Amino acid sequence: MSFASGQKEFNLENNMNQNMQNMLSPLLVLIQHGQEQAEEQDRIQQDREIELRSQEAEREERRRKWEEEQQAEEAKMRAEEKSCSERLNLVMLMVLAKIGGINKEDLQLDL
Repeated sequence: MSFASGQKEFNLENNMNQNMQNMLSPLLVLIQHGQEQAEEQDRIQQDREIELRSQEAEREERRRKWEEEQQAEEAKMRAEEKSCSERLNLVMLMVLAKIGGINKEDLQLDL
């Protein structure tokens, strides 16, 4: 093989390689762009999931506080009801004592 034919073969191979690179380069750019978009979509999805978890935690915290407030209010109402009931019982006892002619001092009540 002569130098000229070797050079011609080298140039032909070099041209083929260059053509292959020219064809693949846009494809590689598209692939890279697709990967970047996929990564961005993953980040967006992760951000959404984090936001949803945060919102759920906030809702759960508000629900828990509301339940605590309701329980405290119920306990307060029960205490007031008990106090009213005790006072009513005391008044009824005093009325019965008065009807029976017993002085409240004789009942030894802690008023």
